[in-house]
Amino acid sequence: MNWLVEDRLGELKFEFMKDNEEILYFLSRYARSEKHGRIKSCAEESFKENNSNVGAIGLYACRNLIGVTTYELTPSKLLQGHISGKLDVVATVPGIRGKGLGRLQMANLYLRLSKFYGPAISQLLTTAVHPTVAHFVSQLGFTTPNPNEEGPLYSLTLENFKDLEDFQKKCRAEVYRIISDLRLHCIGCMSIVQPKKPWCRP
Repeated sequence: MNWLVEDRLGELKFEFMKDNEEILYFLSRYARSEKHGRIKSCAEESFKENNSNVGAIGLYACRNLIGVTTYELTPSKLLQGHISGKLDVVATVPGIRGKGLGRLQMANLYLRLSKFYGPAISQLLTTAVHPTVAHFVSQLGFTTPNPNEEGPLYSLTLENFKDLEDFQKKCRAEVYRIISDLRLHCIGCMSIVQPKKPWCRP
């Protein structure tokens, strides 16, 4: 499920990543916060052990990897036969932050998980170390019992098909809103008289 045309200059695309060493290297370099410093992946050991319960989606621009989102899947504690999906880390290369790419990656991850697993995914989670993450997941309906804690756990329970459908609509709208804006910049970038935009070449 790639949102835009693959392998074309000036376009963005998402792709599941298979090289765990590449994933961990990217996170070690770019998973950082101005306030907290390096953000360590809770799934790091699972990636090293090639466990199937973890995964990553790469965000590519002009064929360059500019962002990585990692996630974990675990059996649901609420319903037998269901799973919980947890956003682990969102990382973007420096110089292109503040353009909505983190929000884009989070919305894309939640949308993909909810579409792929459908009603089997009954709960979505994230530990919100960064205030932007907390604000974004709150807009999607996530709640936390301890909002004032450092890195509180936010969760969203999808109790029925309508909850799932409504959640997917919110994520889809966010994905297309941000991509539309970035794509306009990319189209402008293709002009020979315009300088290259900073997100094209990390």
